[in-house]
Amino acid sequence: MAHKLLIAMLLVVLISTVASIAMNRVLLGPYYYYQQARILHRVADDIDRIYDGELSDEVVKELNVLGYSINGLILIYDEQGQVLYSSRAFQGQLYSVTDEELGAGKKHSFLDGTRIGFRPPGQNDTAIPPWRNPLITVEKELANGDHLVLQTSETALEESVGIINRFTLYPASVAFLAAIILAFFVTRRISKPVVELTEITKRMKNLDFSSRYEGEADDEIGVLGRNFNDMSETLDKTIGELNQANEQLRVDIEREKAIEEARKNFISNVSHELKTPISLIRGYAEGIRDEVIEPQDFEEYLSVIIEESEHMSSMVRELLTLSKLESHHIPTYYEAVDVREVISRVIEMFTFEMQKEDITLTYEPAEEPQVLNCDQNMLETMLTNFVSNALDHVECEMCIEISVMDTSDSMEIHVFNTGKTIPEEDLDKIWDSFYKIDKARTRAYGGTGLGLAIVKNMVEIHKGSYGVENREDGVDFFIRLPKISQTEKI
Repeated sequence: MAHKLLIAMLLVVLISTVASIAMNRVLLGPYYYYQQARILHRVADDIDRIYDGELSDEVVKELNVLGYSINGLILIYDEQGQVLYSSRAFQGQLYSVTDEELGAGKKHSFLDGTRIGFRPPGQNDTAIPPWRNPLITVEKELANGDHLVLQTSETALEESVGIINRFTLYPASVAFLAAIILAFFVTRRISKPVVELTEITKRMKNLDFSSRYEGEADDEIGVLGRNFNDMSETLDKTIGELNQANEQLRVDIEREKAIEEARKNFISNVSHELKTPISLIRGYAEGIRDEVIEPQDFEEYLSVIIEESEHMSSMVRELLTLSKLESHHIPTYYEAVDVREVISRVIEMFTFEMQKEDITLTYEPAEEPQVLNCDQNMLETMLTNFVSNALDHVECEMCIEISVMDTSDSMEIHVFNTGKTIPEEDLDKIWDSFYKIDKARTRAYGGTGLGLAIVKNMVEIHKGSYGVENREDGVDFFIRLPKISQTEKI
């Protein structure tokens, strides 16, 4: 664009310069002649005012000055053609002559068309023109009846016009060069903001609204640039809001998909978990009803039915608890709780089973109370599920260790058991409902797959964190709860 604009401006300057020179050469001569004729007419009027028929010294002096001013001839003659005054000291008789007598090209005449020549005294047969160069002549009849002739050389005028025309070439050339330089800077000044705006529009086409017009001019381009900036900011804000809304919509859709998938998995897992105990209960009950089972085996089969019923009842309770936790419809009662007492009750709950399985549990309570502001029932449920999970998976040295790490703003409770470690790809999945690493073994110890999911939701209600780490000889589960509840902060 800048090159096209520069070429266009240079063409305009070139055409203007050439036209100006051409017009000067064509019109300057006629205009100069016209002005010279006007000067001669004005001088003729001045002479008519000065000369009243008497050639006093003062009048002659003024006539001489006027002759110098026109650089030509002032000639006054009477009606008989007798020369009364000549600024060129010419004396003689004025006669009418023909073109042939004046010579080729000598066609200057009075205003009435009379050709003029002079015959000096004693030469009445030879016509002598005043000059042999072309002349500009003005003739006037004076108020006193005498006649006035004013003549100036046309050649001098032509030379002056030629000098002026030749001189005009120099300033015209300088002006043309200056115009080229000026056009270069003007086109750069004009095209630079336009190019900048073009680049901005290209980026805007690609939804990049970070560029801004930096011009400070108050002309139309400056106003256009600032309007572009305002439009860019508005579009950037609008598209940003639209992207944010689209992102939120995408998240909502993903969440809905996840919820739907979780619902399907939940129904599938519940159906799977209930299928086995229901089948056992139905089979054993039908065996007793149909008397295919010996009476001495009734007690054993009834024990299985009762055990499976308790398993389903426990699953239903945990499902209800998990549903309330996930929907935040379970009441939470914060109070000052001594963690040592809660851990002691949980240990006592599993003492018989640990003795039966020859499991060693280690816990060294602190000498001072370890107070935590939380829901006591939830804390006891979390620790119960941790210890129950440890009992189900303890192996090797058959050791379980409970420890508490007390800091200024939180408290960590760890439950470690010796045995196999958890595969790395399952470390995050074990907190999901019904997720079981070894489904066959889970069925053997009667687990429901909901214990850790309940722990996760209870910890989140307390605004805490949870986790699991593999060690060389076992697995360590932990929860970290803030000492000050969210309610107290508010």
